[in-house]
Amino acid sequence: MTNINYGYAMVSRVIRVIDGDSFICDLGGNVRNPGTADNYFLRALLSGITIRLSRINAPEINSVNKDEAFKALLAQTELSNLLKAAQTIRLTAIRRDKYFRLNAEVWVNNDINVNDWMVINSTASYLRP
Repeated sequence: MTNINYGYAMVSRVIRVIDGDSFICDLGGNVRNPGTADNYFLRALLSGITIRLSRINAPEINSVNKDEAFKALLAQTELSNLLKAAQTIRLTAIRRDKYFRLNAEVWVNNDINVNDWMVINSTASYLRP
């Protein structure tokens, strides 16, 4: 994972929730990088991008373990419900990972940290530092 912080971005549309710790979206509005001018061309590049919630891990949807697969569906539903009900979705502390996904802290309605919400509601766990 890179140490470059790509700043923050607003999600304009959630396309699909993959599982309890990742989703695909379009970014819109102002996409900014700290310390640089606005990068409007970046909006076109960030359509259909996969977002991974940083610091957490949710059970895998494709697990052969039926209990884990069931928990994965619960986590996917929880994340989907949170994102669907949100008036705004903001990504902060954005970084790229080795799979070229954007890892981010995800905030809904400017006051709920989705990453922490998923752990507090027992649908994900914190990754070890």
